[in-house]
Amino acid sequence: MTDQSMNDRLLELERQNRRLRILVTAFALVTCIAAALHVVPAMRIAEAETAKSVEAEQFVVRDSRGNGRVFIGVTADGPLFEFRDTRGKTRLSLAMEKDDVLLSVYDSRAMAADSRGRLQARVAATRTGVSVGAYDAGTLAGSVVVKPAKSGTMLVIEDAGGKAVWSAPPPEEGKTK
Repeated sequence: MTDQSMNDRLLELERQNRRLRILVTAFALVTCIAAALHVVPAMRIAEAETAKSVEAEQFVVRDSRGNGRVFIGVTADGPLFEFRDTRGKTRLSLAMEKDDVLLSVYDSRAMAADSRGRLQARVAATRTGVSVGAYDAGTLAGSVVVKPAKSGTMLVIEDAGGKAVWSAPPPEEGKTK
């Protein structure tokens, strides 16, 4: 082998070595970028999954048109959870007012924009018992009340004014004549 051919061969090997180093460096760089693009979002997801709480005064769940359909918030009387129809009228609410818990069902008719429909039924859990009220055009028509009594539990049907029209056991039961 002559000096010239040896020199040409050495130059060719150096060119191949340079190309190989560039390819390996580019491959390493692309691999690092791909790994970073995969790892960074995964880290963000992991951070979001490890959150212990989310705090706000009100949460609103909106439909695809942007209308608020579910509201979770706090009023002056206590927590409130409302479901609204497509027109924005409250149809169902769960609320705490002082020591009472109220589940209210409304019809779709409302007098003003952004108001509740007319009250149809309400379940109230209070310190004195549980009542289910039926409403006609938003006015109390009557209710069924379950409350503690000396003999255990009493079931009372009340008229619109809150007067007992029937009870079990009857109020007279247990009295001697």
